[in-house]
Amino acid sequence: MAAIARGRHWLAEIVRGGVDTAEAIAVREGCSVRHVNKIISLAFLAPDLVEAAVAGRPELSRTGHRRP
Repeated sequence: MAAIARGRHWLAEIVRGGVDTAEAIAVREGCSVRHVNKIISLAFLAPDLVEAAVAGRPELSRTGHRRP
């Protein structure tokens, strides 16, 4: 959950102009640009998947398909 929140925060920083690039976030956070981009991608998870994660429900099988 922390990673999803961090991704949303970093995306918001870029959108509102607080930082210009993922590289600027990477330098500030002491990590790679690849890591920043992976975390930011979590901001685009479907709301039902985020809700399931919060509730502790596994919504996807290991194959990536939704469980019935």
